[in-house]
Amino acid sequence: MSKTWTHMIAAIMAWSLSSAAVASAQNQPPSFDVFAPYTADSETMIDYQVWSEMLEAITFDVGMSDRYVPKGRIIETGSRITGQSTSRYRTEGNRVIFHLLEDFHKEAISSYRQDLEALPDSMPLSNLGRNEQLAYWINLHNVIVIDEIAKRYPLRNVDRIRLEDGGSLHEGHVTTIQGVPLSLNDIRLNIVARHWDNPVVLYGFFSGGVSSPSLQARAYTGTNVMRLLNRNAEEYVNALRGVENTAPPLRVSPMYFEAQHMFPNWPQDLIAHLDSFADDDVAELLEGSNRVVRSQYDWNVADLTNGAGPCGGGVRRNIEQVAGVSSGSEGSASSLAGCNPIPPTTRNFIVDVQQRRLRLLRSGQLGRVIVTDIATEDSDHSRSGGAQGQLVDRDDNPPEGR
Repeated sequence: MSKTWTHMIAAIMAWSLSSAAVASAQNQPPSFDVFAPYTADSETMIDYQVWSEMLEAITFDVGMSDRYVPKGRIIETGSRITGQSTSRYRTEGNRVIFHLLEDFHKEAISSYRQDLEALPDSMPLSNLGRNEQLAYWINLHNVIVIDEIAKRYPLRNVDRIRLEDGGSLHEGHVTTIQGVPLSLNDIRLNIVARHWDNPVVLYGFFSGGVSSPSLQARAYTGTNVMRLLNRNAEEYVNALRGVENTAPPLRVSPMYFEAQHMFPNWPQDLIAHLDSFADDDVAELLEGSNRVVRSQYDWNVADLTNGAGPCGGGVRRNIEQVAGVSSGSEGSASSLAGCNPIPPTTRNFIVDVQQRRLRLLRSGQLGRVIVTDIATEDSDHSRSGGAQGQLVDRDDNPPEGR
C-alpha cells in the first residue's frame, strides 16, 4: 500500500475518532458539579424585595389544612356544567391569582426571571453562603414556574405544558445557568436535593399544581429560608396533599418518592421525617406504619378559578375584592365594567376556605403558636418544642441548614 493511501486512511480514522468523541460528549448529561455549594465565609446577600412584593400581590393565602375533604360542587342555575375542581385537595395550598394578571404584570415577572437567570454570570454563586445559594435556587425555580404558567394561562393542567424542546414543564430544558441547560427537576433534584441533604428543602419548590407545597407570599432569603421551609413542611405534612387520611398502607405525596435518596432507610426514615412535623392526627396515622404508597398528585393549576380565563383590573385592588376587603369606590366591583373578578368557582373556593377557618377556630387551632426545633447540621427537627425550641415566626437568622 502506498504511503499516500496509508496517510489518507490514518487521517480518516483520526477524523472518525474525533467526531465520535464530540458526539459522545454532546450526548453526555450535563454536569451539575459546577453548582455544588461552598460553605463560603461570605456576607454577600441578594435583595429579593422586588420578588417579595410581586408574590404578596399575586398569592392568595389559604392557611393550614384541617384535613377535611370538601363535598359537593357549585353548579350554575339552568346548567349541569361546573368548572369547579373535584379534587380532594382543592381547598388546600396557597393559590396564584393568574386570572387577574394583565400583560404588564406578566412582563414584570418575565423580566425578573431574566435578571435571576443572568445573576450567576456577574456574581458566581460560590461567592454566597449556603443559605443564600439555597434561597437563590428556590426563588429561581418558582419564578420560572409562575412565568411559564402565566404565559399560557388560561389552562387547567400544569403537567400538559410543553416547552420548546418538547419536554414537560418540569422535565424539559427551561433555563440556562452559567452555560448549563437546566430543567426544573434538575434544580430541585440534581442540584438542591443532591447537595442539601436535609429533606426540608423539598418544601420550598412550587410545582404550579394543587398538590404542590404552598407558594409563600414572600421571597426566600438567606435569612429566612430555613424558617419558611420549616413552616411549609408543617403545613404540607399535616395536609391531605402530604399524608392522606385513608386506611393503611400509608399514602403520601409522590414528591417523597422522587427524592427517595434523601431517606436512605426507606420508608422508616421518611416516616420519622413526617412524624417530626406531624400533629396528633397525622402522628396517629404514622404510628406503626411500615409501608408507604404514592397518593395521587393533582396537577390542576393552583389558581382561584380552576383554569378559567383572565380578568382585567389592577392586581392589588382585585386581591382585596377576592379576599373580601373593602377598598372604597376605586376598588368596587362596579368599577370593573363587564368583568367579574370573583367567578362562581372562586366564590365557592373562598367559602370553603372560610368554613375551614371557622372549624379551626372552634377547635382552638387557629392562631396557635407553634414551637419547633430548627433543623441544623447537628440536630434533627423535633415535633416537641422543649427548652431548645424556637418560634417559627421569629425573624432572626437560624443556623444554616445543609
